[in-house]
Amino acid sequence: MDKIKLNTFLIITICVVTIESMLIFSGTASVLLLVASRFLQIGCVMVFVVDLDSLGLSIYTLKKGVIRGSIWSFLIGLSVGVISLFFYIGGVDIWPRISISENDNIFTLLAVGSAIGPIAEELYFRGVLFGYLRRFGFIVSLIFSSLVFTFLHQEGILLFQFVGGVLFAVSYEIEKNLVVPIVIHIIGNLVLILLFY
Repeated sequence: MDKIKLNTFLIITICVVTIESMLIFSGTASVLLLVASRFLQIGCVMVFVVDLDSLGLSIYTLKKGVIRGSIWSFLIGLSVGVISLFFYIGGVDIWPRISISENDNIFTLLAVGSAIGPIAEELYFRGVLFGYLRRFGFIVSLIFSSLVFTFLHQEGILLFQFVGGVLFAVSYEIEKNLVVPIVIHIIGNLVLILLFY
């Protein structure tokens, strides 16, 4: 898992930061621009990571990753449901703080939020960032990659973003297969979009 070399990490990070900066400073909220930026980020990882197998990305691990990611998603969803129920019984409704604008197109949300975005983010945050930091120990890579993930996800409840980052990293560490956190991320975003649209 710590097979990302410094030069690969720096090149991909510069690529991702440049793409994100161009997106932010463009001043437009164009869906097409967002989709293009995510595809460029995916392309950067695919071009500069010489050995995708080192990230746990292989045609041979795809099916197992989808199955394991689905199991993780079910267990996480069940846990979130139980925790939400306890909050609700205690008089605290944690969900109203999460909202999706009625102006958002459901198909765009599903395409970007439940497919392209999670793939691009997991390739970078778990595959590259966590993968590079792994050489400094699991806890350091877990906390730092989750904090960066949270910092760049200012929408929603930051604690949820951090816990998501931790769960994605833990699943990747345990399963050694990047498809697992990609599937968890896709299913999690899909459920949130469908619940709150």
